[in-house]
Amino acid sequence: MKLDAGQVSYEFIREHYKTLDKFEQLKSLVGFRYAEQSIRAIRRLHTFYSNQRGELDNTKYGIYLYPNSNYSNPLFFYTCLGADHTSGVIKGESVTIAPSSASTIRLYKSCVMPKALVLPDGLRHYAHDWDVAGTDTLVAVDNGPEMRSRHVGLMFLMLWVILLFMPPKRGDMKGSIERLFQTLEGKFMSTLPGYVNAKGIRATDPRSERIRARAMANANMTVAEYRKKLIPIILEYNQSKHPRFNRPRIEVYREAQSLVPLVLPTGRRQLQAIFSLTYTPKLTREGVEVERLKYQSDELSMLYRVYSGKVHVKLDPDDIRTVLVFAPKVRDPIEAHLTTLDIDDFSVTLELARTISSRIPISVPREEFGFHFLHELQTLQSGKTILKSGETWQHLAQAAAHAADVPTVEYPSENTESTTELNSLLEGTDLPDDE
Repeated sequence: MKLDAGQVSYEFIREHYKTLDKFEQLKSLVGFRYAEQSIRAIRRLHTFYSNQRGELDNTKYGIYLYPNSNYSNPLFFYTCLGADHTSGVIKGESVTIAPSSASTIRLYKSCVMPKALVLPDGLRHYAHDWDVAGTDTLVAVDNGPEMRSRHVGLMFLMLWVILLFMPPKRGDMKGSIERLFQTLEGKFMSTLPGYVNAKGIRATDPRSERIRARAMANANMTVAEYRKKLIPIILEYNQSKHPRFNRPRIEVYREAQSLVPLVLPTGRRQLQAIFSLTYTPKLTREGVEVERLKYQSDELSMLYRVYSGKVHVKLDPDDIRTVLVFAPKVRDPIEAHLTTLDIDDFSVTLELARTISSRIPISVPREEFGFHFLHELQTLQSGKTILKSGETWQHLAQAAAHAADVPTVEYPSENTESTTELNSLLEGTDLPDDE
């Protein structure tokens, strides 16, 4: 029966469209890939307890910060967070100027490990209240290059975590972290000096220049000072009520711990093998070399007598002093120590070492590499760094922020004690002057 336009009501059309499969219709028109981006999920993801599904992402907004107190120009930093889908608690955080594989590994390590092991010394007193740890069964991430890199995939593989890549333009598939960003932005982040919303990041919009200029003028915090404000904000959010359970989020998480035990990696070598970047260099007589850093040990020297092919090297992005070497037909990993530098007293991050190594000329002899490394490290700490050709302020700022956590170093001056003794011995001799 054909109906006239005046006889069809809005309720009739609505009920009729409920019976149609809109996804199948759109898939037949534009294909599965674009249909999946347009048709939204309408039911809640099936998760029943904490640490079953986690979500990682970087904020769409940012804040202008000083790398350390010696720098005069603030730069734009992102905040990376990890959240639990069921309870909604924030599991971990990191601050970076350029998201990368190392920052993603550092972020998930802060989500998994107890906070007393990952927080800086000045913030470890918050670890008692932030008792959130453990690996997830599923982890949802977006399609950013820092999230789908080979290093990150190997980390999740060694933790037996199923990695879920969300399609483009489907923020609803990881809605917990997206809603978390909106809540933190509206209640906390927007009140901090130097804050820039997502619209201010657009480089093509001329209004963004004014927003960024105003934020740069208001910036007055270093990265370390920002983290001191960020951790209490995270604890306050975890204590807020869950919209569905009407209880504090942290209580929902703690109740699940009594029912589902935590899964934590144990052992120093296991932690270094999991939360690390993977390289495949060739084993040589001098050991292995990654990122212009050479590592050697007695076991590697013995292995070189029978094998000289490629090996797998695990490098911790937070501490470059040691690496783990996995060789074919060798059951246990071999621990090798850094021979390029003598930095047993403090740890150096990979971003810091990579930036400093790029500033040292290749023609510098190996025995003088450590002297130049400490000199560049002190230059970064003092804020007297001059931008060289091929460098960007972003990489220097990330290295300077990490250098602020390193104790102040002193490299040998030209007038050392041995030189003074030699001058005293030669005093009064009739040596010809150099022409």
